[in-house]
Formats: sequence, C-alpha cells, structure tokens
Amino acid sequence: MLWVARAAQVRLRFFIALIVAFVVVGRWEDLRTHWDRWIAPSAADPAMGAVSVDTEYFCPMDPGVLSDWPGKCPICHMALVRRKKGDMGPLPSGVVARVQLSPQRIQLAGIQSAPVAYSPLTREIRLIGRVQPDGDRARITADVDPEDASWLALGQESEVSPDPYDGTTPIKGRLVAQENGNRVVIEASASAVESRFALVVVKVPVADREPFRSMPHGVAPIAPGEPRSVFLCPDHANEPRRISGRCPKDDNPLQRVPLNSIQRLVWWCPMHPKIVSDHEGATCAECGGMVLVPHVITYCPDGQVLTVPETAVIDTGSRTLVYLETMPGMFDGVEVKLGPRCGAFYPVVSGLESGQRVAASGAF
Repeated sequence: MLWVARAAQVRLRFFIALIVAFVVVGRWEDLRTHWDRWIAPSAADPAMGAVSVDTEYFCPMDPGVLSDWPGKCPICHMALVRRKKGDMGPLPSGVVARVQLSPQRIQLAGIQSAPVAYSPLTREIRLIGRVQPDGDRARITADVDPEDASWLALGQESEVSPDPYDGTTPIKGRLVAQENGNRVVIEASASAVESRFALVVVKVPVADREPFRSMPHGVAPIAPGEPRSVFLCPDHANEPRRISGRCPKDDNPLQRVPLNSIQRLVWWCPMHPKIVSDHEGATCAECGGMVLVPHVITYCPDGQVLTVPETAVIDTGSRTLVYLETMPGMFDGVEVKLGPRCGAFYPVVSGLESGQRVAASGAF
C-alpha cells in the first residue's frame, strides 16, 4: 500500500506543480498585495487601500502627481488618495468640477484667462422721472427697482439730464426722499430743468455698500522679521515659496517677487482654506498632518473691491461658477458669491482671492 501511494505521488507531482503555478499566476496581484502588506505595513496602510492594477494613487491638490503605490505627494506632502484608474477622485473643498485641457484644445477653444484684482468699482443706477417745479427747485419723482433701492441713500448726489440726447452737460441733483421703498425724489435746480421728464443717473461706489463696507480693510503694521518677498515660478505663480530654489513641477528656477504694502505672507491648507497660521511649520489636522504651504493674502484697499470679469461668470440658475486656472491647462470650477453686475465686472463677496486667474473667454 505504501508503494502504491509513493508511485501515485511521483506520477502526480508534475500535475500538482502545474496547478500551483496556474494558481500563482492567476492570483498574482492578490498575493503580491498580501505580501507587500506583510513585509511593509507602513507603506500599505489599510486606510489608503491595497495596491492593484485597476487602481492608482493621486494628490487632490496636484492631480498630475500619480503613483502605483501609496505614499505622499512630493510637492505638498499630502497623503496620496486611492482611486480607480480613469476616475476623477475627490476634489478639494469648494471645487465642483475640474477640467484639464491640452495646449491645442485651449487654442482651439479660444480660452484666455484674466486676473482677479481690486478696483474702485462703481454701480450706475439710471432712472426716468417726472419733473415737478417747486419754487426755485425742481423735484424729480422716479420709480426704482427694489434691488436698486437698497443701494440708494438720502443725501446721495446724482446727475440729472433734462434731455440726454441734446448733448448738454448734466446738472447735479440730490436724493431728498424715498417713498414706499420703490420711489425716490431727487431735487435739482428748477432753472436748469425745463422739460417734463429727466434722466437721473446715480453713481454708487460699491465699497460704500454692504456687504463690502463691512469687509476687513487696511492692514496691520509690518512686524519685525516678517517676510516681505516670496519666490515664484513663472508658470505656477499661485504656489509661492519662502526660499529660493526650483519649481517642483517643472524644475524652473524660482524668481524673487517683493510683496506690496497690502500683502502679507501666511501659511494655509489649500484643502481647508480656513486653517491659516502666521508661522512656518504648522500642520493641518484635517489632512492628516499635511504641512501648511505659503500663501499670499492681499488686503482690501480703501475704496476698492475685489472684481471678476463678467465674461468669466457662469450662472446656472441655482449657483454661480467661475473656472479658476490652478496650473497651465487645468481649470477648477469653483462656486462664488457675487454682488450685482457693474458694467463689465462683478464685485466678489466670497470664493476668490486677488492674484488668481479665471477663464474669461471660452469659459462656457
């Protein structure tokens, strides 16, 4: 009996070895994953997921950083996130869409970017009113849209044109009354207003109205030893560095750029912008210890507001979006809150910062 068993083992060992080889080849990826997790548990963190031919690891802040293995981004030091190959993966806070285009597509689509900057924006409110003489003064009564009425204030100066088509210089008027919230009375010189109707133009500085009036203005004095310059890459200007060197994305030499009087250097988390520190080396607990990166904050100058071109704004009806250029060829759709349109610009309430660039043409 022993002889029979030994003969069967000798004859079947070839088939057993062949079956084992097929199993190993067919389950190689699973076996390699278990092996890597056993010999290098820190590199194959269960929270980050397993290694597979169908998955990859990427950085949400630098989507160009890809790896077949778990690890950290060499640019922002954030832990790489697992996703299926071809999937977009999670987006940073506030980003609702991300588009990456080749230079050829950008040229064919005519996409051009424009800066988000501060400017002394003024809103013009035009009214047609009926003229009623009142002694040596003329009272002009005009209906106003409820949205426009909130921008008007008693004593506000205006320009009155008795006939806007005759080329005469407008005369000065003053808002003296508001009736029922949707009607205003403007007073002007009776000798200059001889027609029955007049065009009234009220120019309201946006910085003098809410919510822009309540926004922080001015900047604290410069503290001793506070950085007054940063180093920027010509192609990645939204990623300042504290010291000189080379850009981690394209290896271009960084250029020294001085900060102006209303700019300050802080350290923040791009994934959680509310986490800010005034000293280097701080980390973000919500990102698992990501080191905060340098960031330039521009304070609002007196009499100015942050503006974005009207052509960059996409109003879907339920939300207002702009496409923010985060790096050459990559645009993030971010939701913004804007004030009323003023000519070719919108005042920005929240969602954008000075120095950023948005897709001003071809955004749709």
